[in-house]
Amino acid sequence: MNLVQTSSFTKKVLLVVSVLLGIYVFFLMLRQPVRSAWVALFPPKDRPTVAFGVLDPLEFTQTQTLNTAAPSFVLNTRTGSLPANLPTQAKVYKYSQQPFSYSAGEKAQADAQKLGFTDEMRISNLSDPVFVWQDIGFGGRLVINSGNEALELTTPMGGKGTLYPSGKLSRALALTTAKSILGEIGRFIDPLYRSEVSGFQDVVFGKFGPTGLVRANSTLEAQVAKVDFFRNIDNVPILGPNPAQGMLQVVLREAESRTLFPQLSFPIMKVFEWQVNTANFATYPLIPVTTAWNEVSQGNGVIVSVVPSNSNPFIEPPTVRVDQVLINEVYLAYFDNTQQQQYLQPIYVFEGNYTSQNGGSGDVFIYYPAISGEYVRSPQGVGQTSQL
Repeated sequence: MNLVQTSSFTKKVLLVVSVLLGIYVFFLMLRQPVRSAWVALFPPKDRPTVAFGVLDPLEFTQTQTLNTAAPSFVLNTRTGSLPANLPTQAKVYKYSQQPFSYSAGEKAQADAQKLGFTDEMRISNLSDPVFVWQDIGFGGRLVINSGNEALELTTPMGGKGTLYPSGKLSRALALTTAKSILGEIGRFIDPLYRSEVSGFQDVVFGKFGPTGLVRANSTLEAQVAKVDFFRNIDNVPILGPNPAQGMLQVVLREAESRTLFPQLSFPIMKVFEWQVNTANFATYPLIPVTTAWNEVSQGNGVIVSVVPSNSNPFIEPPTVRVDQVLINEVYLAYFDNTQQQQYLQPIYVFEGNYTSQNGGSGDVFIYYPAISGEYVRSPQGVGQTSQL
């Protein structure tokens, strides 16, 4: 091939490349408008309904760590990649509204009686929306919101071991006792909790150590049981601010001792039962899991739980340093909260293990909102605290 032929061939190649490049640029410019027009003319049958309009932003509670800088995040799933079978849209459910009741205050007082707190222990006014009882003898404090029936009961457990017999509890008995008291005070209503398919429970046994409750190694030494109630919907778990704890939680002793200082029969109880209306839902588009992972890997996810190895399940885990996070599982869940929400919305959960430079390690959970941002209002603040 001589110089003239080579020059002619080169010009033809450049012309073809220029034409192809122009077609590609033209395609990129028209792709989105054409796609939008096509969808508008021929909407897909399973197109998200977004029937609830723009949703409120979710408020996660971030766990405090000793970090001075964000940890590094490593994808450590079995396949080494993100799950490829997650849906592109999901249902958003509406919570059932708590009906107004003129007798809500009377019910709160009756519920307190069932938990061993008499009217003499009440330190709030009858006109207050939130009722508070204080047990001077054993230090227990009971708080009931008469409007939404949220309930928190806390009791310092140090030095009370002699009032809690050992060896009289089993998993079945603990579940029966916990369900019974929740039923007695009218806080085991949602069918998702009661269903054998959608409801599940975690039971941990405890015994008294020098400073309070610690994990028991067997039922023979168990003096209390901690029962956490969870639920799922459409085989998707519903998780609270701390995924390791149920929105219904009861610490109990065996039922035979209930007549002896009844306020100690259920020394710790947290109940935030917001019933889901499973028949009232809309569908919303989800952000791709790759987008969520990119945000989490840059430190923009919310670390909602850090549990050091061998930590005490009966107390809040200590604040630790988190230097590296290995993400072992990525999945969709629904976010429940101690503050009432209008809608039950899906989230991405990144679950794994953490390590620290000082040798510490344990479990970690990270939340990231799953609904596409155009359908969520801008948040007014970061995080929230648990309040009745």
